[in-house]
Amino acid sequence: MDQLPLHRSVKDYETLVGIDSYQDEAESHFLSTFKALCDQPGIKAVTFDCFDTILWRPFRQPSDSFAKLGETLLSLGLLHDTISPDAFRRGRILAERRARERREQAGLFHEVTLAEIYAEYTGFSAETRAALAREEVRHEASLTFVDPLVDQALTYARQAGKTIRVLSNTYLCPDELHALLRGKTAVPFAEEEVLCSSTFRLDKENGLFGHLLKDLNCLPEQILHVGDNQWGDVDVPRRLGVTTLHYPKVSDVHANIEDRERQFTLVAGQPDDGRMSLLAQWRRMVLASYVQPKSMSASEIIGAYVVGPTLAAFADWALREVEHNGEGPILCLTREGLFLSEAINTVAAATGRRETISLPFLSSRSIVFPAAFFDYSQEEIRTFILSRRTPFTIRSFCTMVKLETVDADEFGIEGVMLDYPLLHGAMMTQTLIACMQRHQGLKAATLAYAQAQRDIFKVFVNDVFARYGVQPGHKTLYAVDVGWTGKSQRLLEKVLRACGYDVTLHGLYLASDAGCIEEQLAGLRAKGWLYNAGQPQRSELLGLHCKEIIEQVCSSELGAVKTYSADGDPVFGEDTKTLQQRIDLRRLRNAARRAIALYGQVSQQARDNGLAELLIDPVDYRDAYGGLVAFPTFDELTMIGRWSHDENNLSRNVEGLSSPYWETFARYATVQQFLESRSYWKVPELRRSRPALADSLVIRMMGGRHTQQEYSYPVRLGVMAEGEPAEFVDRQIFFSADGCAIVPNARICLLTSSFIFENTGNDMLRVEAVLISYYNTATRARIEKVIMPLFMDKPETAHMPSDLPPGGSFVVRAEGKQSAIYDSLFGMLSPVSVICCVRKI
Repeated sequence: MDQLPLHRSVKDYETLVGIDSYQDEAESHFLSTFKALCDQPGIKAVTFDCFDTILWRPFRQPSDSFAKLGETLLSLGLLHDTISPDAFRRGRILAERRARERREQAGLFHEVTLAEIYAEYTGFSAETRAALAREEVRHEASLTFVDPLVDQALTYARQAGKTIRVLSNTYLCPDELHALLRGKTAVPFAEEEVLCSSTFRLDKENGLFGHLLKDLNCLPEQILHVGDNQWGDVDVPRRLGVTTLHYPKVSDVHANIEDRERQFTLVAGQPDDGRMSLLAQWRRMVLASYVQPKSMSASEIIGAYVVGPTLAAFADWALREVEHNGEGPILCLTREGLFLSEAINTVAAATGRRETISLPFLSSRSIVFPAAFFDYSQEEIRTFILSRRTPFTIRSFCTMVKLETVDADEFGIEGVMLDYPLLHGAMMTQTLIACMQRHQGLKAATLAYAQAQRDIFKVFVNDVFARYGVQPGHKTLYAVDVGWTGKSQRLLEKVLRACGYDVTLHGLYLASDAGCIEEQLAGLRAKGWLYNAGQPQRSELLGLHCKEIIEQVCSSELGAVKTYSADGDPVFGEDTKTLQQRIDLRRLRNAARRAIALYGQVSQQARDNGLAELLIDPVDYRDAYGGLVAFPTFDELTMIGRWSHDENNLSRNVEGLSSPYWETFARYATVQQFLESRSYWKVPELRRSRPALADSLVIRMMGGRHTQQEYSYPVRLGVMAEGEPAEFVDRQIFFSADGCAIVPNARICLLTSSFIFENTGNDMLRVEAVLISYYNTATRARIEKVIMPLFMDKPETAHMPSDLPPGGSFVVRAEGKQSAIYDSLFGMLSPVSVICCVRKI
């Protein structure tokens, strides 16, 4: 197939770079700082720490590599097969600790040699111990790699005529450490340029710098030392008068990132047996580009260390999938496709692939979903009606398709049912959908509306494909998206075929959840990277429980696409983001761009060291994103919690990822009630208000059972519509161990209704908050209201005391138009939920 041409015409709305005012950094801040220090006239020698400075290991901890060493030793027959690789790892750690303790017990400093460590393997022969030590050196040599930034610094110092030394706290001898360095740096080292703590039996913190000064015959102020350890490489030599440059790891500056990722690994049940990783080194290169990394904002931290690496690795995976399955145009779908397309093109260029391989394709659920009506079957109706969070009604659906006369008798239902919310899983919904399917007038109106949407969409498709060189002859197109179920892709494929493009879409998703399986039964061709069809399950249930975060990160500031102009340009709705949210997202995307821009260097380094497949292994990136979602910092929770999320898909519903409503709900609901709620961001929300219950939520979220003391309590609930007698029902509510509970009550109401809560138990209860929510069926938006004491000042709860003795009652009034429950435009019924938040006193 012919390659796609370069962009012929990129329109302003097809890129975010201008909006974000992004400027690429010319050089690493670390490297520019090093050059300035090295160029100082008094500097005669430059010394470098070795491990985590010149050399790095693709492991979280140095000792994690011992499991891999154990595998090698087993294959060589140097270990008995009763010793597993992990057992060897733990034994090797133990042997080193014992060797150091042995010297301390003898009154000597604790620095040891590799031979002394293996001397602790007393059950092995001297010949075998020597062989084990030799293999460890070979193993270290095969799994240590030169840091590209430090290598550039080494080359610069050598070319500037500086004396070079390597200074290391290590159990290796100079010849062994020299073997690790040999052939890796651009400028070679002589063995005499390597100084080891094992030789002098003193580390950098306790006298090794004194031996360095004698070796160099220099004054301290004539030396520049570079290293990663704040104490040993910065504070100690600086006290001696040595000029220092800190080369920190991300864990030194932002310790919480790796901590929460390890926590997510353990909770989600992912393997953590010393697995290899490139993410830490990649992040370090990003860190080195910042002038003041400690002052990075929460948005910059997320962008630089989570989103940027994740999207770049995903882009590389997607490009490999395209190369493996056959070249074809890549459509990056919806508003999220703007940033995804940019990431793919950046990675493609950085890795030597075609410059232009993906195109932003601003498809819209508001157009594609209604355009996918072809035969008006119940399945098509269900797919459309149940595709979103805020429910349709028969009346609102008729309004959408421009059916002018809506008569309940023609549907065979009572008039009030025209405004019944069509909720997923409700038996009445299925009955009403069947009534809709039998209505011939609605069928005709719907199919006409669908055809009109396809005609509008076709103009847009023709324009985009013409500008990017996509021809009708392209039989295979790739659909890149953040993902989830794949329903949008399946419907888009049907609509594209109806528009004259006989194509098959292959979905490449950042993640697909378990809902993808149902779509695959209907013909979907798609796979996810972070998660594929909800697998691995435990990790997915926790890591994807708030999908809206990544959607917001990739989304534009143009609002949702509502329709298309006569020229095929998208017509955008109002952007619902606040100014602060826009600033947060711009900073986040620009920080992500820093990481993505480094992908060429990271990828080349991975290929050079035989680690190319490791770079796109999704395990580390699952931990990165899952750690953010499940265990955010307070600053991250505060920032992301104030972001708004617009539902789109013919709805005006806009909700915050966190809100006073859900904050209050979390303080009173049981763990199971909160798990089943509509809250977007469950784990952090509950951890903030009731940390003692958060672990139970995590366990239940992943399908486990966690015994949490909850006990039932009798109440009586009633609803009384204006002019009608009250209807009561006895219920059991559930208190958590901390004495909190919610008392839910709901009904479909018109005008004024009263919601009654009676305490029929034997304890004194206090109503501390009232939560009211309802759907505006005209705008199809969810409205939330939180009423806190003093209740007597509020119209909904006027004259209501907050303390309820046994037999006491509490009444919440929905005052019709005055309380906005009644939809004044169409006179529709609204589903109203009233929740009393109570505490036992």
